[in-house]
Amino acid sequence: MHQSTQHRSHCDPGSWDGQIKLWKLDQKLKSFSLVGCLNAPGVINSIQLLSVPKGVTYSWGETNKDSVLLVAGVGRETRMGRWIVVKESGSFNGSLSFILPPRT
Repeated sequence: MHQSTQHRSHCDPGSWDGQIKLWKLDQKLKSFSLVGCLNAPGVINSIQLLSVPKGVTYSWGETNKDSVLLVAGVGRETRMGRWIVVKESGSFNGSLSFILPPRT
């Protein structure tokens, strides 16, 4: 499952190869280009993208300008069955959170 923040041209599909790949849609809506990858051991079962309110101050002292919070539900197997089981070290059942910087 994937939900995107409003007015964004990014796609963040789930996978089981240990990474969440961040893709950007071109302005003509005809192709994608890879923006980056995030390490996420296990099977990605869900992804949520949330806008962080402007002016929020993070615990490390930085103030948010236009960040996006990516939350991924990960597991050792798929949410709806055991047709893929990841046994690599580091895979776990839980969630991961990433703060994505503003677009440039």
